[in-house]
Amino acid sequence: MKTFKEFVYESKSGDSSLRDWFGKSKSSDGKPGWVQLGGKFSGKPCAKQPGQTTKPKCGSSKMKRNLTKDEEEAAFRRKNREDGNPDRKGKAINVDTEKKKKKMSEEENFTQADKVMKKHRKRLNDLHRQRHKGTGGSGEDVNESTQTK
Repeated sequence: MKTFKEFVYESKSGDSSLRDWFGKSKSSDGKPGWVQLGGKFSGKPCAKQPGQTTKPKCGSSKMKRNLTKDEEEAAFRRKNREDGNPDRKGKAINVDTEKKKKKMSEEENFTQADKVMKKHRKRLNDLHRQRHKGTGGSGEDVNESTQTK
């Protein structure tokens, strides 16, 4: 289980308290508060702007600075996919800014590790063959020459 401190440093916001989250954030025009992430109105205050037809995805300005353009746009698209009606009344539907990482089973971890090992082994064998080409080298694979017979 992660502590609050570990969680804060792992997230893109980097704020240590809600006071930081709300108080230190400023929009592109200098007004305090949250800002919109992604879309045409990115960086504007977190309120539906005149002429805006999409639901705003909001966060602190510090979070906005720490997100890449692609991450920001992905968060905006995720928000509009899950809460697409900009005129809906009622409680806000919170949507994660950062995509959750898929947890792998132990078997998937081993499969992934095996793929990486095979890739590196192939590269090592290619380099070995290249190095010993024309020098009378054995030409055998690295793992064959290192195995005991």
